[in-house]
Amino acid sequence: MKFVKQNLISDLSDPVILKQRITAIQDEHERLLLLYNEFLVDKLTNAFNHPDPTQHGLFQHTQEMKPDNIYKTKEKVTKEKQVKELVSVLAKQYLLSMKDD
Repeated sequence: MKFVKQNLISDLSDPVILKQRITAIQDEHERLLLLYNEFLVDKLTNAFNHPDPTQHGLFQHTQEMKPDNIYKTKEKVTKEKQVKELVSVLAKQYLLSMKDD
């Protein structure tokens, strides 16, 4: 909701235009989230696969990321990547089953 409010222009008196604008902003937000997930999950996975993630360039200038925080974040990212891969496999299986019918 905050993203939508920040991106609305102030003079929208027509309800139809307002709804169209909100829909466009929500679509843009979803595309941004997809883009972030696509690239950040891969970059984080690469960083976590480093022999010593605390020494990876991604974490070198972050004071908040102590070693225990890095390993907690690694667990979350690994689970998210596994879920993403599972959804992809299930979607492919579903599409293949639809072709067979």
